[in-house]
Amino acid sequence: SLTHQTKFGLWFKLTYNRFMKNMKYIYKTAFFVLLLQSTIQVYANSQEITFDVGYYKYEETVDGDYFMSDESSPAIISLGIRKWDTENIENRNLKWLYTFEGTFGNVNYESPGSGTMNTNYYKARLENYLSYKFEKYEKVTPFIGLAYRWLYDDSGGKTSSKGHLGYDRQSEYYYAPLGIFYDYSSKLNLKAQYNLFLKGTQNSYLSTASTAYTDLVNDQNSGFGIDLTLNFKPNEKNNVFFYYRYWDINKSETTTGTYADILVFDAYEPKNTTIEYGIGYSWIF
Repeated sequence: SLTHQTKFGLWFKLTYNRFMKNMKYIYKTAFFVLLLQSTIQVYANSQEITFDVGYYKYEETVDGDYFMSDESSPAIISLGIRKWDTENIENRNLKWLYTFEGTFGNVNYESPGSGTMNTNYYKARLENYLSYKFEKYEKVTPFIGLAYRWLYDDSGGKTSSKGHLGYDRQSEYYYAPLGIFYDYSSKLNLKAQYNLFLKGTQNSYLSTASTAYTDLVNDQNSGFGIDLTLNFKPNEKNNVFFYYRYWDINKSETTTGTYADILVFDAYEPKNTTIEYGIGYSWIF
C-alpha cells in the first residue's frame, strides 16, 4: 500500500497540475472579456443579449465504426451577446459584426468498450464578421470572418459504469466563417454560414485519470462546419431564433504518450461529428 507521504505527494501533484491548467483558462477568459468590452465600446447600439436552450451530440468513429458519443442530458444552455444589425448597413459599406457566447450543460458519455458516464460540458464561441451590403441586392449581406471555439469536458476523477477512469479534455477550433444574412422582411432574417476549418487542437489530460500518464496534444488539420440561424423579430426589442450547427472533423495527427515513463504508446483523435440545434431569445438594446 502507498505511504501517507506518497499519497500526499500524488494528491499535491494532481492539484498543482489542475491549478496551472485552470490558470490558462482564466487568462483566455480575461482576454475574451477585454475583447468583448472593446467591441461593445465601438458599437454602441443594436446589440443583442442572447439566451438559448438546445440539444448537443458529439460522436467519434474509427474506420467507419461507432466508437463513442457525448449527448446532452437533458439540454445545453447558452448566454451571449451579438451584433447582427444588417438593416443599418448602408450600400457599399463594410461593417464589423460579431457573436460571443458561453455554454454549459451535462452530457452522457457512452462507449461500447468503456461504458457510460455523466460529466460536465463547457463551451465558448467568438466569431467576428466583416459584412458588405450590395446596392442592387438589398436583402443580401455577405460576410467573411475569423472565429474561435473552445470546449472543455470535465471527466477527470470520474469512473464509468465499467470501471474505466475518465480524464479532462479540451478542444480548440480556429476557423473562418463564410456566409450571408438574408432579410426576407423586417421581421424575418436568415443567417447561413460555412465554417472553413483552419486548425484544431485536442488536449487530453490523461494525468487527471492517473498521474502515471503524460498528457497528450493532437493537431487536427481538416474538416468543416455549417451554421444556420433563423431569426423572427416581432418588435424592435425582442427576437426569437432557431439554430442548427454541424461539425465534421477528420482524424487528427498522431502523437506519442507514456505511462509510468516505461510504456510508450501512440494516440490520435478519431474522425468525429458534432450536431447542435435549439431555440433562443434575444433582447435588443
